[in-house]
Amino acid sequence: MARLFVLIAAAVLVYAYLKRQRQDERRTVREEAATASARVVAPAKPVRACALCGVFIPEDEIVIAKGGLAFCSEAHRRRGHAEPH
Repeated sequence: MARLFVLIAAAVLVYAYLKRQRQDERRTVREEAATASARVVAPAKPVRACALCGVFIPEDEIVIAKGGLAFCSEAHRRRGHAEPH
């Protein structure tokens, strides 16, 4: 009778150990998925093409000439859009 009790107790301990291992694996997979989703690239900034060369530049870096044309630099603005002085 004592052997049966020891055998049942051992089986319960093995079951509990294996169940805990599976839970740890699931938790690890969830944490890795959360970490991967946290590494998502930030949304892209709006861009506009330079009226002279066509290079796309973020809107916060463009040079705008009179008339609303966008240029990638002051030099391209001067070359591409002769403004009256």
